Amino acid sequence: RSMFAMECQTVHIGRGERPQHPIQIVNTLRGEHPEMVCRRILIVLEENAEADVIIIDRAASKQRFLTNQVVEVQCGDGSHLNLYEIEETHLLCTRYSSMFMRVGANCSVHYTSLTLFNGHTRNRCDVQLTGEHSEVVLNGCVIADKMQHVDNNTVIDHQVAHCDSRQLYKYVLS
Repeated sequence: RSMFAMECQTVHIGRGERPQHPIQIVNTLRGEHPEMVCRRILIVLEENAEADVIIIDRAASKQRFLTNQVVEVQCGDGSHLNLYEIEETHLLCTRYSSMFMRVGANCSVHYTSLTLFNGHTRNRCDVQLTGEHSEVVLNGCVIADKMQHVDNNTVIDHQVAHCDSRQLYKYVLS
């Protein structure tokens, strides 16, 4: 019986490419015993690439799960990324997610985090705007009650001039 599972996924979009459909990464927690899952997701967009990526976390069984994930995003000059992260687990799940983005010149990254149901969630998003005329938009929505806990923490580092960043996080609490 495994107490520890490790996963690694990579999305690589070549120079000037644009996939016709969104790329979905669906992580389903399932097991007969409590489990810790560590995963790393690497998303690389080369110059002038475009992509829509959706990361979905679900729980299919009522066990205790601890998820620790690291998502690393590297956007080359002129690239455009729409990234969506959706969590729909249950009260026995604990999830720590760390997002690290490096955004080049003339890039646009739109990131949306949705927590629809969970136990304990801690999301962190660190963004480095490394090229001029880059843009990052961080949006989040949480639906939670008194049994759930959700933290969303962001850090945006404007390393060069002429960059734009916006954030909007909303919580619906019961």
